[in-house]
Amino acid sequence: MVEHRTFNSYVQSPKPIPEPVERFTGVYNSYLVDAPVLADIYEQFVQFTEGCVLVTHAGYEFDLPLLRMECERNNLKMLSNRCLDTKALFTYLYPDNPNILTTNYLVHHYGIDDSSLKRHDALDDSKLIAKLFLRLLEEFKARNINDFILDKPIQVRRFEIIPMV
Repeated sequence: MVEHRTFNSYVQSPKPIPEPVERFTGVYNSYLVDAPVLADIYEQFVQFTEGCVLVTHAGYEFDLPLLRMECERNNLKMLSNRCLDTKALFTYLYPDNPNILTTNYLVHHYGIDDSSLKRHDALDDSKLIAKLFLRLLEEFKARNINDFILDKPIQVRRFEIIPMV
């Protein structure tokens, strides 16, 4: 894990952020007015992540498809980094868990204190996902699971739609 080195930047949105999404995420259109466009900042991000395994929560279903779409739209080469998803790792450990695996669910499951972190802030969310990942690794180690090989599909409970009114 790379500690004490961060990359954090807003990026101009191709369309205005809807007001309910602003309220939910705490990211407002006004924050993006002076932000760079993706094409101007992407190479710095690629260099920052070079040689790293990326760890996400819901990255397979949200972050990576969105990034892939934006790369295609901007004629940018998609990242080639390996990626782990905390939802898939948790499902590997608990294949019969019927719950929707939100970040909040995993935070409560592992008893992680997130009170000092601002949710939906990219940097703080990354710190929280790192804490979740470390707890998952501890559980893998405690169970003597030294290899994580997905040789067959696993079903991950996707998401819960929260009304944005």
